[in-house]
Amino acid sequence: MLFVVLTGGAIAISPLSLAMVLPLAAVCLASFGLGVFVEMMMVQWTVALARNIPPAKLARVSSYDVLGSVMAMPAGALIAGPLGAAIGISRAQYAAAAAIVVASALALIPREIRTIRTAATPAPVVEDTAPALEAAVSS
Repeated sequence: MLFVVLTGGAIAISPLSLAMVLPLAAVCLASFGLGVFVEMMMVQWTVALARNIPPAKLARVSSYDVLGSVMAMPAGALIAGPLGAAIGISRAQYAAAAAIVVASALALIPREIRTIRTAATPAPVVEDTAPALEAAVSS
């Protein structure tokens, strides 16, 4: 989980590259690298959810996860324009980067997040459905 949280903090690279007014090639390279990093993090996150959430509750937990992840996006979009006009675009980008790093650091406060480890889970038991399928087909 530490990798997931650190990746969340690394998302600050995007607004930082814009705030520092880097050349377009550098912004594109940073964004591409960040995209690859985020996809690796999403694999870790999905596996952690699947291993630690009971199967009967996984769909609901995943739904709440996505809702929480995207719920603030419209509010951020509404705030970004007036904030950029009030304090300047570069300062607003630095503020966004700082907010991302602070939010990621706050996620490290619970000890359970810092110390979670993936335990070896037994393979799921698969029932043999061939006899039932053959009986249904033959009747």
